[in-house]
Amino acid sequence: MRPILRPVMPELHSLRGLACLAVLFFHGFWCYLPRGPLHALTAGGHYGVNLFFVLSGFLITGILLDSKQRQDYFVRFYKRRVLRILPAYYMMIALLAMYGLSPRFLGLSLLHVANMAPAFGVALAYGPFWSLAAEEQFYFLWPLIVRRSSTRLLVVVLFGIIVNNLRLAFVANPEPWIEFRLWYSSHGLALGALLAIFLRSSMNSRRNVVGLAAAAAMTGIGLVVLQSAVWQTFGWELVFSAVLLSALILGASRFEAWTRPRLLLFIGEISYGLYLVHVFVFAMYRRVIFVPNDTVHVLVQFFVCSVVSILLATASRFTVESWFLGLKDKPLSIPRNQIISEELAAAR
Repeated sequence: MRPILRPVMPELHSLRGLACLAVLFFHGFWCYLPRGPLHALTAGGHYGVNLFFVLSGFLITGILLDSKQRQDYFVRFYKRRVLRILPAYYMMIALLAMYGLSPRFLGLSLLHVANMAPAFGVALAYGPFWSLAAEEQFYFLWPLIVRRSSTRLLVVVLFGIIVNNLRLAFVANPEPWIEFRLWYSSHGLALGALLAIFLRSSMNSRRNVVGLAAAAAMTGIGLVVLQSAVWQTFGWELVFSAVLLSALILGASRFEAWTRPRLLLFIGEISYGLYLVHVFVFAMYRRVIFVPNDTVHVLVQFFVCSVVSILLATASRFTVESWFLGLKDKPLSIPRNQIISEELAAAR
């Protein structure tokens, strides 16, 4: 059998695609239908963001651990993150500025602190930016901690993050912006990071991975039935952790094809742009066309807006984003001896 951790793991693209579709259906149906089957079926779609967080914590921590001894550790990581995230992100900010979104909110978004907007007395004007801000802050801080910490200390820090977040379940009437904007994502990121550490430890046998997945799934399902929003969120993240481990095991087995449906792979490939733009497309559609909140009109709206969002995300991924991603392995500067050699060659 192939190892669970591999250089290329397409099943994680599938999970990313699944997470993005869940959010798309949530914003497309639950947000507009006051009641009915579609409203009920898509009510949990917002947890797709939590699956994104678990995946991100797992992937980023894995990248950092695997490159911890490299001399270009910081340059390589930050360069790749900047090229992956910022081009499409800044294009979206420019688009929202033309749309007329709050300049104060866009200013905070430029500083990557949109998740803290309520703390500055600014309304959260564009939902996708709060989760991206949380991720961007994670990308900024976590490499510093990983580089300077032992594995044991990392585990202690991650468990501390989880415990600190779960204590909100026992706080009477916590400030909403603290509970749901600033810290909402960190236990998902921490869980993903713990999985990355576990799979690089001496305990990463298939039996142990299956056992951990089963324990996480059962505990998560138990927490989901509780009434506390914090416990339910953490419960879903445990379930997603189990799903991630299961996908990795299946992806390294003869059942790998089950983990790689073409639709989910494609949506996973364009998921970043799709997540960025889809809320804007829905808003533009409703600005131009009056949409009664009944099933038929909302279905038409969902079909049109989804197609447009996918087309825009595809165009972004394979033009602008692709061009910048092509620079990720190129050096930031040309060595001086190479410049001299090229000048001598040109002189001949």
